[in-house]
Amino acid sequence: MKYRNTATLAGHEIPRLGMGTMALAIEGRPGNRDEAIATIHRALDLGVRYLDTAWSYYLPSKPGTGEPEDMGYGEYLVRDALASWHGPQDEVLVATKTGWLRTLDSQGHYAGKPTPARKP
Repeated sequence: MKYRNTATLAGHEIPRLGMGTMALAIEGRPGNRDEAIATIHRALDLGVRYLDTAWSYYLPSKPGTGEPEDMGYGEYLVRDALASWHGPQDEVLVATKTGWLRTLDSQGHYAGKPTPARKP
């Protein structure tokens, strides 16, 4: 894996190749978590060491449908994939973003509060 020689994140060199997880967590995402986690595992097995996610990568629940709220789905997906991966987890960098929440009309809004980042 080639690394950039000018950029660091939390004291670690940033790999040139990373994987974004938005497509695994929002509209059009794989049919189940196992498939999405297997996709992340495959990328890690191939040498990817930089994962990008966001709190806003989720499908908003539809009011009155009884569907569970899955806010933060993208972050939980990355967490679960790393927890079940048998490779060197300490070599993987994860970037996330907060402050933007999606709405049913897909417009979203700026939340501007650190609450999601502080949740365990």
